[in-house]
Amino acid sequence: MLESYPLTPGQEVLGKPRTEQRWFSWADLGRRHGLSTGRIARFQNAKGLRGNDLRRVAPGQHEDELTALASGLDRKQAARRLNLHPSAIDRFAEVGVLRHAIALPQMDRLFLGRDLDRFMASIFDRAMVVDYEQEGGVSPAQHRQQGQVATC
Repeated sequence: MLESYPLTPGQEVLGKPRTEQRWFSWADLGRRHGLSTGRIARFQNAKGLRGNDLRRVAPGQHEDELTALASGLDRKQAARRLNLHPSAIDRFAEVGVLRHAIALPQMDRLFLGRDLDRFMASIFDRAMVVDYEQEGGVSPAQHRQQGQVATC
């Protein structure tokens, strides 16, 4: 029982105090991540968990997926964050340039904000800076001198 039940540190069982938590209940993880019991149940169903896996969870197990469930962005939220149309997000995901943090059957496919930020940073890192003057235009150097910022 000591090895298989989600006991918290400090609890005494059979005269032995627990010093660490070997297992967590799904309710504990739900509270930690701010997930409702219904969302946890849908996650368990989508993962195909059965038996003891429905009762207890080992430390660190499913951590990334639960984080994505708690703070992930769906395609519309991701599109708003990147100021793109949702279909662009879909295309980036289709070709593997942008990956879902979690994509389970019968559940939303979610992106993490940090992954979206990395995606945009990689685009800007590869963007070309053009330093030439168009006919009748103002060069980037002149914009810098005047303290103006050119926008596209």
